[in-house]
Amino acid sequence: MCFGFDKVVSDYIGLSTLTEQPFCPGIETELFYKEGAYDYSIWDEREDIPATWGNQIPDPNTEHIRVMCPYVYAKLLTDNEILVEKNDVLFLPRSDWGWVDLLVNPDDFYEKIYDICDSNTILISWPRDINYWKSLLPGAKIFTVGRHRYEDTNWTYNLIKLIKRSKKLYFTSFGSASVLAAMYNKNIEFYDSGKVYDPQDGAQYSPHHQTKQWNDAIDHFINVISQKEMTEDKKYLIYNFLSINNYQTPEQLKESIDNKKSGPYSECEKLNEYIPISPSKETVEIYESLRIFQDQSRKS
Repeated sequence: MCFGFDKVVSDYIGLSTLTEQPFCPGIETELFYKEGAYDYSIWDEREDIPATWGNQIPDPNTEHIRVMCPYVYAKLLTDNEILVEKNDVLFLPRSDWGWVDLLVNPDDFYEKIYDICDSNTILISWPRDINYWKSLLPGAKIFTVGRHRYEDTNWTYNLIKLIKRSKKLYFTSFGSASVLAAMYNKNIEFYDSGKVYDPQDGAQYSPHHQTKQWNDAIDHFINVISQKEMTEDKKYLIYNFLSINNYQTPEQLKESIDNKKSGPYSECEKLNEYIPISPSKETVEIYESLRIFQDQSRKS
């Protein structure tokens, strides 16, 4: 199960063994405004009935369970754990097997991060890229969140600890980890990594290979979650990208998994702070355009 979601959900609903319920892996920005990505998780359809989250996803063609993002359950389970902020953390660009490779000029990339890194900055690599980055940036403090997204059951818990211990987080792309960091209202900044992606199958999350519509939406989302205050727009993106409206008690989530059905859902007082009251029209329209595009693409 990817990113340790099986352990998080099992801990939450009180299972002694890991659940076998598959979950969609993330926000999957590479599928924004993509023709034919009807369910927003093409490869998730290999599973019988995957659990999916993200309110930008229209009603799927295939049978899914609509849930809240497991990251949020992990946050609820670990909120009592107080950790001291120690270092700045920078997430390095990542490859994706069969989809996109890295093609980095080390001198150009070093110039990109020179002003935002010091000897104490922790660099986070995608597991399959760590040897590549260590060869390009010798002497840097390079780590991974886990050894493999399918094998490390503590991945999500590790990511939360990393976020909590961070003074500031630098991301090169918008995605699930940056939205999770925004939940903690961390100091977030995005940096330009340059032309480092070599797509093998589609544009993926490379801004230089994506459309203007895609880049405009991503740029807006980046601007929103980079804001230092917990604004209404930031709440809106957190609430919708992570499907906080689909919160379930342990008993309800177990029932959904056992019966392969969505709902019922409940209110969680600890999550009320993320309910948006008055988000801007611009943010709502851009976010809704993701769902509208996908819905129209599917119906056509």
